[in-house]
Amino acid sequence: MESSRGINQKSFCFIINILDVKSDLPFEIIPNHWIEKADKNQIEIIDKFLDENTTFTMDDIPSLYKSEIKKSVIDGGAISIAQKLLPEDKYRYYILSFTGNNSEIFILRNALNLLKNDLDLGFSYYKDPESIIDIHHYQTGTLDALTMARHFCMKPNLKEPTILNIDDLNEIKEIYKAIKENDIIEKHEIIWNALINSLLVKILPPITDLKIVGYFSIIESILTHKPTPCDKNDSILKQINTKIPLIKKYFKREIDYNSYFESENETRIWNTLYNLRSRIAHGNKFNYKKHKTNRLKVMNFFKEFIKPLLIMAIENPAYIKELKER
Repeated sequence: MESSRGINQKSFCFIINILDVKSDLPFEIIPNHWIEKADKNQIEIIDKFLDENTTFTMDDIPSLYKSEIKKSVIDGGAISIAQKLLPEDKYRYYILSFTGNNSEIFILRNALNLLKNDLDLGFSYYKDPESIIDIHHYQTGTLDALTMARHFCMKPNLKEPTILNIDDLNEIKEIYKAIKENDIIEKHEIIWNALINSLLVKILPPITDLKIVGYFSIIESILTHKPTPCDKNDSILKQINTKIPLIKKYFKREIDYNSYFESENETRIWNTLYNLRSRIAHGNKFNYKKHKTNRLKVMNFFKEFIKPLLIMAIENPAYIKELKER
């Protein structure tokens, strides 16, 4: 379905992910904000920006969105990768377009980040300076640059496209609605800070253990309070082990520990993760092999655990406040 809104009528944010969309577009996420396929004029703007800002490891970034990757197994089991140019109507440029100002974009960015297949915004194009009023604009511009650097340095041409379906689009609407209706920004600073920090931690490179400390700190900030001195039953670890089984009952996505760890004992897993966090924080090494996991699995676990945790917090801020104080 073609959009009737012309390039002169709207601004847009470029969705940096290579998408495989399983829904009719354009789709209105909130009033005057649409996820849609970029038209020819918008593609020219995107290509010009990407060509002029190629400080990444790939020379021809626009080709990622104009091609598909065909993988095949050749002699000896090696994988051959071929890039095939798509017809213009199959190009994979998608945008979050909007009319008016950009006041809701940062909230929508947080909603996109909580999808199971999270989406990233790469940069924004504004039709006029009056479109820019968001207080987060400076931070957003910095976040855009860091997000693109992370994305293009991680060989996106070798990955499968990110699936986006109607359930995902509706979930974006629901997350946005909960943030607004529960006044998360103004009345629940801890939850709002956790949302922002989840965006920031994600852009850290996977080679740094600081990413693990960052993710664990987000969980601590949502669930725990400062322990009472000399009370072993009020320690951070005790609070984590007590509260996680309680909140998991409200998660809309099931957490599959077996995908990341060999142990099925939830308490043992969180004891290990807390030990890992503490060793990193105090400058010590952690033996991943001993615990039959690795850094990447742990990082992916934290990333996927935090998403339903934050959604639950957005939708139930009063319960989170009460639980945090227990």
